[in-house]
Amino acid sequence: MKRVLIVGGSGFIGSAITDFLKVRGYDVGVYDKVLRNTNGVHYYHGNILEDKELIEIFREYEVLIYLISSIMPQDSMDNPSCSYSTDIPLLLHTLNACKSAGIKRIIYSSSGGSVYGEQIAPSKEDETIPDPINHYAICKLTCEKILLLYNHLYEMENIVLRISNPYGLNQQLSSGVGAVTAIAKKVISGDVIQIYGDGENIRDYLSVKDVAKAFYLAIGWKYSSEVNPVFNVGSGEGLSLNQVIYLISRAIEKNPCVSYIQPREFDLKYNVLDMNKTEKYLGRITEKHAKEEIRDFCINLKERMERKSK
Repeated sequence: MKRVLIVGGSGFIGSAITDFLKVRGYDVGVYDKVLRNTNGVHYYHGNILEDKELIEIFREYEVLIYLISSIMPQDSMDNPSCSYSTDIPLLLHTLNACKSAGIKRIIYSSSGGSVYGEQIAPSKEDETIPDPINHYAICKLTCEKILLLYNHLYEMENIVLRISNPYGLNQQLSSGVGAVTAIAKKVISGDVIQIYGDGENIRDYLSVKDVAKAFYLAIGWKYSSEVNPVFNVGSGEGLSLNQVIYLISRAIEKNPCVSYIQPREFDLKYNVLDMNKTEKYLGRITEKHAKEEIRDFCINLKERMERKSK
């Protein structure tokens, strides 16, 4: 049985991964500076840069999932130095602690939704040259390079997962991400949906349950030095925001109220992930087409919100 520690694991994606692994019999630990519901897992509350017991904690685990990200794309443009001064030192400290503790595999949560930059076709890990247009994405790409360097220098087996645009029932929207969840909640409540630009920006949307499955598959992957360990995690299907709004309104059976405003400079017009490499080496992540998954999610969200309102 694999012993897995999820660093930064008390949030939306971390909770989904924890639940997915627990059901499959994994011994799961969560390390986070935010104290939340432990869900019956081993919980470590601390700050990585200050924790003197970090190496001892890490020695209890075989695999580390790294989910820490101190800032989101929009915030990174307002405060450019924050990503570089926080995220890179945190990752380096974690890497060195893993080396000392004997952990060979870190699975890193990168951003398939931003590191590739503007494209005109689905992005491929080994063919599409990343061209990020915000500081958040540049920092993510830098962290990827550091992880892969440690593979080369210290015979580690670090894996990078480039995640598209996840959504799910427990997603918190305060960070400014989560278009599907945010739009669905606004349609259900009758609030105005504010869209930057004309709504024709195309994205790759993925259920957080499928994100959790990708991490599960990465844990079990038989590492090969002949394979670049960078994998896309998406649906492989592109939908515009206008299509998403239409799908959600049909599922919820309620007309949306939409306001289109000035586009932002760092919003990509097209971002879809090619999933062929991931399916070849890790396995298939999604079980449903993107439209079907979004529809089912919206129906479940509506039922949940209606129960809470009673």
